[in-house]
Amino acid sequence: MKVNFCISGIPATGGIRAIFEYANGLRRKGHTVTITIPYRDTKPTWFDLEAALIMPSESDQAKTDDRQYSQLHEMPEELKTYAQYIQRRTNTEQNLLLLMPDCDINIATDFPTAIPVYLSKKGKGCYFMQHYERLFADARPFDSLIEALDADYTYHLPLVKIANSSWLKNIIWEKFEAESYLCCNGVNLDHFHPLANTKDDNRLTIASFSGNGVAWKGFKDAVAAMKIVFDQTRDKNIVWKVYGGAPEVTTEDAGIPFEYVGQVYKEKLTELYNEADIVFLSSWYESFPLPPLEAMACGTPVVVTEYGTEDYAIDGETALVVTPRQPEELAKAILTLIDNPKKRDYIARNGIDCVRKFSWQNAVINMENILGEIAAGARPPIYQNG
Repeated sequence: MKVNFCISGIPATGGIRAIFEYANGLRRKGHTVTITIPYRDTKPTWFDLEAALIMPSESDQAKTDDRQYSQLHEMPEELKTYAQYIQRRTNTEQNLLLLMPDCDINIATDFPTAIPVYLSKKGKGCYFMQHYERLFADARPFDSLIEALDADYTYHLPLVKIANSSWLKNIIWEKFEAESYLCCNGVNLDHFHPLANTKDDNRLTIASFSGNGVAWKGFKDAVAAMKIVFDQTRDKNIVWKVYGGAPEVTTEDAGIPFEYVGQVYKEKLTELYNEADIVFLSSWYESFPLPPLEAMACGTPVVVTEYGTEDYAIDGETALVVTPRQPEELAKAILTLIDNPKKRDYIARNGIDCVRKFSWQNAVINMENILGEIAAGARPPIYQNG
């Protein structure tokens, strides 16, 4: 098959990393795979991408830049944000339509790429949804209302939908009565695995993601929870390590100590997960987040929030699962694992057993089978909740 993925950029996010994993995996299985992006960018240094990137030439990018910022100075101030958004969307859609190659399967991966895939009529149009993107806009100020409506509109398009989590599959059915295939993402078990002699017996290390300054990642909730944890463990040597982009608040603003280790990938991230005694997730909502799964693969017990983790997080078995935006509940779960080493070991062992079925090899096989059905004209199976 000739498979093309459309993406709107190359940020170092879990969703983009997942697309790259599928692209590499399908290519290794003998398919021709391309990735089309609407703007010029460099090949990612944080991922060993094998699939070909299709992007504008330097001269075409210059024309795009000129279009994006022309006439803005003539507009009333209250219209500029809206006009910039519309221009960005127009540029994204126009560039993708011009660049898109002939293919058997054409896959949108987020809402800015859905309309170009639909309008292109190249290959069988698919929509591999990485999240319910309306929620991103809802978490930001009023000027993102148009973006929220745009995101919702794309779920009505007659593209064959693929969801990356059961939670997302259910959301898309409940809100839009749209059926979708389920293809859970995976974890690289060659990269993420237990290492020997990584724990420090003189301290207990807790690790979590910074959230890259995005409110719905819940870093402020993490701070509130860890304040409770530090307050109730004064007799213990607790170290909190935070990784990812710059967090929303500094240690001074937080009022509690944490070690910000920056953006870490590959071997460094594996070392961090192995060093940690507990890894926790504080997001308000996710759709199959990879960090808890990666930590589980390293033999580290995890605490996660609900919404999007249900495919692998079974409360009390493979993880401790708490309600989002409830720092007290998050702190209680972390304290449970701090105070109960046997529970930590039990969760960790079950986590390793669970994660084996979520290898990237299995995910790619599932995706290949789904795309084969779509190429043959099939539609998703009739929706069944759960």
